Amino acid sequence: TRLAGAYSRSVKERVRFFTPHDESDCLRAIAAAHVVLDPFPASGFLSSLQALAVGVPVVTFPSERMAGRLTLALYDMMDYRELVVTSAAAFSTLALELAHQARLRARVVREILERRPRLFDTRAAVADWKEFIRKATAKASLMGARGSPEGLSSEPGPG
Repeated sequence: TRLAGAYSRSVKERVRFFTPHDESDCLRAIAAAHVVLDPFPASGFLSSLQALAVGVPVVTFPSERMAGRLTLALYDMMDYRELVVTSAAAFSTLALELAHQARLRARVVREILERRPRLFDTRAAVADWKEFIRKATAKASLMGARGSPEGLSSEPGPG
């Protein structure tokens, strides 16, 4: 790839550049990783969610902007902050520790897997959708009895 060509031979020997052909390729690569790095200053929400789903640690360095805090939000839902760092130096240090220290990585993976249900087995989202559908249905029934509310007519307007 173009990016791989920009690095020296020594970097290419240590870093694998991977181009997935489909979603299953991407998921297999994530599952095989020792650690996933959340990009900064913008966060990679989907890749972080996929990694956490299979128990792979994600090191994150949240920025001040919302776009850089998505993985932090996932960790907040899990009540887990061990992989949230406050500097670029801490980001690389923790990533290397997880990559090279099997005992640390095993403990962190175990903790992520223990907390994973807080992300995926929650009834709160279902309850929110149920309430939304109930209210929307009630409003639609009321509108059907009275006709369309002003400004929302299905008839073409002037113009």
